[in-house]
Amino acid sequence: MNPIAARSTRTRIRSRAQALALAGALAGLVLLLLAPLPALAAANLVKNGSFESFGATAPTDWGTWTPAGTATHAKVAGRDGSGAVQIETATTGSRGFLVQDVALPAGAESIDLSFWQDKGAMTGAGKAGVRVTFTGSPAQFFGLDAASGWHEVATRLKVPAGATNVRIEPMVDYMKGAMRLDDVDIEINGAFTDLAVNGGFEAFGGVNPDSWGRWPAAGTGTVAKVPGMAGNNAASITTDTTTSRLALTQDITLPAGGGTYVVDFASKIDAISGGGKAGFRIDVLDGSKGTFFFGTNVPTNSWERTRGAFVVPANSTKIRVHVFNDQVKATALYDDVIVHASSAAMELMTSKTASGDIALSWLKPAACSSSRSSTRTSSGPTRRATGSP
Repeated sequence: MNPIAARSTRTRIRSRAQALALAGALAGLVLLLLAPLPALAAANLVKNGSFESFGATAPTDWGTWTPAGTATHAKVAGRDGSGAVQIETATTGSRGFLVQDVALPAGAESIDLSFWQDKGAMTGAGKAGVRVTFTGSPAQFFGLDAASGWHEVATRLKVPAGATNVRIEPMVDYMKGAMRLDDVDIEINGAFTDLAVNGGFEAFGGVNPDSWGRWPAAGTGTVAKVPGMAGNNAASITTDTTTSRLALTQDITLPAGGGTYVVDFASKIDAISGGGKAGFRIDVLDGSKGTFFFGTNVPTNSWERTRGAFVVPANSTKIRVHVFNDQVKATALYDDVIVHASSAAMELMTSKTASGDIALSWLKPAACSSSRSSTRTSSGPTRRATGSP
């Protein structure tokens, strides 16, 4: 055997194997290049939202505001061991805020807000959480529950028309104690489609707000146009006895396939009596049907928001919404009604307890067997007022 020839044969065999390997590698590279790239994470509009960067007395990119008493803003260990901020006050008369104005891009319709929070023992009649204020709109408050240990607070908020920025203010306000905060995040979301027509009751040309009917279910009462949450219109429903039932109603046609929907509304009730509630009722009119009610039977603290989630069966496409005084004697003001679809795995709901607290609970749509039942897990009561100075 010619050794040179044998070496040449081995070389050809080795080259052929290398060629096959190279061809496979190139094919894999082509497939990799042709495969869709993973979506880029949405940008967090909050600067230094994880509080890793700190100055002498406050986190970088955040202002401080202490209108009463004393407050400190210190860097502490976060939920994963990295940085976080702690706001601490020594008296129930102290007010300590962090402040950041977040610019919103033109045309933004909704934002996703989330943050992680941990509270120590808190005393006082104020609020400890995060205050959110869009340009020209009343303040909204989140994370006011008294739960200890790190937990996430997340919500989706509609951007009011004309708003160019949103102010984010972590705060311990007229309370004594310490609150830790981490990973404050604001991301722009897509279109926020409100299925309720004239939900702000701005068009109010007749005896009812435009696009709303009236249902005098029992007893006597009146409907009137009054100043709203931001100085514009609101709808006032007065029921004269504890057996009276009066609602403004609107029918909404939904896309086929059912799913989870959210209702969000503001109400103001100075006094209320009777065994019923004032709030928002949803009737699913077709398919498997179902009824849901979100409301209160105790007075509110100025304007307060209530948020609830409900599941529409897959064979249902029509709902009727009621802004409702139901078997109560009260004058209840309603404003800024929002109904929209949700794709979230869980939705935060709020309702008021007999003691005046706001109970927080989570709806898990996947666990619901019908529109008449929903699986909820409570995260405890909290004080929550909207529109307070």
